[in-house]
Amino acid sequence: MRAFPAIRLLLLAILAFAVGCKGGNGAARGPMDRLKSDRIGAAVVLARHPGLERALHAEFARPVGAMRIDWGDEAPKTGGPAEHEWDPRGGRIIVRASPEYTPEDQLLAVFLEIENARSFPRFLALQRDAVAGRIGRDDYPDELIRIEHGAFLAAKSLFPGLLPIPPEEIDRHRLSRDLLRAPDDFEAFLQWRKTEFAAGYARNREHSLSQYDELIAKGVDPSLNGRR
Repeated sequence: MRAFPAIRLLLLAILAFAVGCKGGNGAARGPMDRLKSDRIGAAVVLARHPGLERALHAEFARPVGAMRIDWGDEAPKTGGPAEHEWDPRGGRIIVRASPEYTPEDQLLAVFLEIENARSFPRFLALQRDAVAGRIGRDDYPDELIRIEHGAFLAAKSLFPGLLPIPPEEIDRHRLSRDLLRAPDDFEAFLQWRKTEFAAGYARNREHSLSQYDELIAKGVDPSLNGRR
């Protein structure tokens, strides 16, 4: 006998919670186990899409240099869908996703933020160019977006296949919807950000300009940790 959809969802949630709780507490459990325990809705989605869970598990397992990728349940301090924070003393990069988004979008946000963290060498190279005078103040914010665009392209090539969303449901998942709409060409992507996300673009631009000014004021190579 087939279970009703609500009962099936409940059973999936119970199963996902049990799997997430298995293996002890705290640091002894991996980031994917803790993510599933913290975000039961996301755990239900992962139970339905094991290929997606394997892909995210592989992303968490692959370090960025000497830093491991970790999960943090707190809401992003920036107020956006996701953020990552470097914790050099702990040897980790903490990834956070907003609980205000749908479970599907939370999982997408995690992947995007891991990809952004992997772009650290490109961010560092851009900061070096700023300090060396090879890139101007007005161009710096959009060059940061160019790096972010790479994370969008990586997710766009992977997520629709691992987590297909019916067309009639896509408007409920704003981050997934925007991912599918994001242009592959960078110049078109930049114009899309400027026009359809004008407020966010303006806010991020001001933050990027402040970052540029701080780099120029210090006048040091960021790879040297503040040393000339």
